[in-house]
Amino acid sequence: MIKHNCGIFGVYNSYRALDLTYYGLFQLQHRGEEGFGVVGVTDTGIFERKSEGLLSELTKNGYAFSFPSSRAAIGHVRYSTTGSPSTANLQPFIVQFRNDFLAIAHNGNFVNYKRLKEKLVKKGTVFHSTTDTEIFLHLVAQSMESDLLAGIMYAMSIVEGAYSILLLTKDAIYAVRDPYGFRPLEMGELEGAIIFSSETCALSFLGANHIRPVKPGEIIRVSRSGVDSFKLENKNPARFCIFELIYFARPDSIVDGFNVYEFRKKSGMMLGKLAPATADIVVAVPDSGSIAAIAYAQTVGIPFEIGLVRSYYVGRSFIKPRLHERESDVVFKYGPVNSVIKGKRIVLVDDSLVRGTTSRRLIEIIRTAGAKEIHMRVASPPLKYPCFYGIDIPTRHELIASSLDLNEIKGFINVDSLSYLPLEYLINSDENRFCTACFSGEYPIEVREK
Repeated sequence: MIKHNCGIFGVYNSYRALDLTYYGLFQLQHRGEEGFGVVGVTDTGIFERKSEGLLSELTKNGYAFSFPSSRAAIGHVRYSTTGSPSTANLQPFIVQFRNDFLAIAHNGNFVNYKRLKEKLVKKGTVFHSTTDTEIFLHLVAQSMESDLLAGIMYAMSIVEGAYSILLLTKDAIYAVRDPYGFRPLEMGELEGAIIFSSETCALSFLGANHIRPVKPGEIIRVSRSGVDSFKLENKNPARFCIFELIYFARPDSIVDGFNVYEFRKKSGMMLGKLAPATADIVVAVPDSGSIAAIAYAQTVGIPFEIGLVRSYYVGRSFIKPRLHERESDVVFKYGPVNSVIKGKRIVLVDDSLVRGTTSRRLIEIIRTAGAKEIHMRVASPPLKYPCFYGIDIPTRHELIASSLDLNEIKGFINVDSLSYLPLEYLINSDENRFCTACFSGEYPIEVREK
């Protein structure tokens, strides 16, 4: 599996802003399990709380029920793509900004982070974390612009890469999205409060109305004077990350105008048409492969069965950075249903095939349970290139499809047949809306720091 980045959430104009942010982050927990943080504006000042681990740990400590009344708040769930996992790197970050404070929550990755940090350090800038997010704060603070909005625009003109950002002051929330729109950021409304979230599943959970996505290159300011939109002059084509739809986003979300469930269903149907197999049952790698597997089964006319049961007490395996942790997680995470698998020819459907080590271990488990044949079907193309826009795949050698051909991959994971969904069938008529660099090697932004 793949490491991902983060989830962000913010509320303006609700006395329950901190509570809403906390529960909104619960619905975004799948985007990051390393740690979380919330920052709110209260009648007495700034409220801040951060912790490593899951939000449920906060509940255990009794904090969830002691949030003060707050009119605005932002929050963050983290998986590290730049900077080590540590309390110091947990967001939102807060700095003193002129006569106010400024807090930031960021989802994405700045590809020119190292070069910008070197320049700022030479000027005497002190960094309190090892993440790229702090760069944006320093650029805003050091700009000579007259107001915060102009400072944000200045920072956007300097940083390169993927970013969806929430900025909080005592008077406003600013929602910012990079000119390519790599990472999702959605806007909603609940009882007069404006809400921002990485995915709409959090809006739905709270009963909020989904308004629209924040547009690529857009800054939305929400304050007592209302909602204002500002747009950078932008000649860049939109390039939304296709892996949000393949794997990361929850299936009950709409991100950047795409219905995640329908996208995965369509991918499974297309995979069934292009790569049918002679088999007895179709089995999904739960959970992200389930929708494609059901659609595949319906398309080829083979029964879908629950052949693998996932333990929900083990986190998503991309969260574990070391190889031996990922491989051992497979044993704890998936249990075979022996009565379903034994003696059967199986089509195993997954959303993606990354390093191959997880799939190889999973195939061993299924064969040990008595499978007669295993035919692997992958509802995305071969992943050959690293992502520098917020998904932590740092080197090509980690990606099995970058060094092995189809037959060699089939042998490595030990399946009877293997097929991927070709890129042209995955993107279909939306070919000009997606970033597909991880499949094609065509990067929308030149990456000079690797």
